[in-house]
Amino acid sequence: MACPLCLEALREVVTTPCAHQFCSECLDKWVKTGNRSCPLCRTQVYAEPAPLLIPPGPSLRERMEWEDVARSAALARRQALESRLDAYRTSFFTPSGRPIESLPVVSLEEMRRLLNRNPAQALSLGDC
Repeated sequence: MACPLCLEALREVVTTPCAHQFCSECLDKWVKTGNRSCPLCRTQVYAEPAPLLIPPGPSLRERMEWEDVARSAALARRQALESRLDAYRTSFFTPSGRPIESLPVVSLEEMRRLLNRNPAQALSLGDC
């Protein structure tokens, strides 16, 4: 990218609070002329003599690329975990040989009611 002030490749990049990037030397020269605003959008760059500049960091494109890679890796991990979970689900069977998914769903209240009515019958439910 080129510095909008010197029109050369950015050197020692400084990002203003309004997200415009300049060479630090070019922006220093701009401020020394008495201007306290961004050369492009006129947003105030300095509120006091001390600069309110964001330290240089990765560009927006680099951050987006990194986020895409991270998102793809997370998706791959999730798909791997889901496939492992599916494999486990199909590999569990009851003592009678029936898959767990084929067992009836019984609520806790229903189990208590059955146990109070006939303890022998309630215990035989475990033989499914």
